[in-house]
Amino acid sequence: MLGSTVVCWDINEDNNKKTVDELGHLGYKAHAYNCDVSSREQVFKIAREVKEKVGDVTVVVNNAGIMPCHPFMAHNSQEIQRIFDINVMAHFWMLEAFLPSMINKNHGHIVALSSMAGLMGIANLVPYCASKYAVRGLMEAMAEELREGNHQLDVKFTTICPFIVDTGLCKKPRTRFPSLLGFVPAKKAASEIIKAMRTNQDEVSIPNGLLLLNHLLSSSFATDRTSASGSSFATDLIPASGPSFATDLRLSPIGINGRNTSCNLVIRFASKA
Repeated sequence: MLGSTVVCWDINEDNNKKTVDELGHLGYKAHAYNCDVSSREQVFKIAREVKEKVGDVTVVVNNAGIMPCHPFMAHNSQEIQRIFDINVMAHFWMLEAFLPSMINKNHGHIVALSSMAGLMGIANLVPYCASKYAVRGLMEAMAEELREGNHQLDVKFTTICPFIVDTGLCKKPRTRFPSLLGFVPAKKAASEIIKAMRTNQDEVSIPNGLLLLNHLLSSSFATDRTSASGSSFATDLIPASGPSFATDLRLSPIGINGRNTSCNLVIRFASKA
């Protein structure tokens, strides 16, 4: 835990408490707050409580997300709105709530969970892909805006693009090349996220190398990406017909360790010197 105090926000109060209790049993200092991060009002209310009872936030990990998986025409407007409220707008509300104090203190780190689906279009995940592209754009633009405004500002931004993490969010996921590109264990993903943050990486993929591979393949096949003979990381992973990890993904109501993780978010605090 690197000497940090951890504050967990989740829409599921019972499961959030279980997480904090587990951390407590391991000897770590942690707090639980019930919050729907898609609600700006709730985010600001809980942010004030955290500041009063715990202190200023130095690291925010925006982890909340949902992933309904079916063809675009099978989505309804409420579901699409919900995807963007949780997967995208929550990032804006968290930035509004916590970034000002980081800027004032010239110290802080924002970590956002995007996805490899934020680097490529995937069938049956159209709104989800769009939301993850949005997260990457938000993080890149925010970092650039602050860099241009103050070159000496010590507020960092790290975007994480995981492949499928084995958390239970997806029910019976499959990939075309399981021996080449297997699912990522949750503990390994967490370790890679902490490593990326501590080394101040702008953007990383999990597993490492996928980001570079996608960029190389995208560049190589940019001229014929839309042609029948074109290829890319996305088209190699997902065949034009037949089952694939994308077409077989189904949103499960049960998340990590049997917990609903639709609005799970973790805020980390660095220990005071």
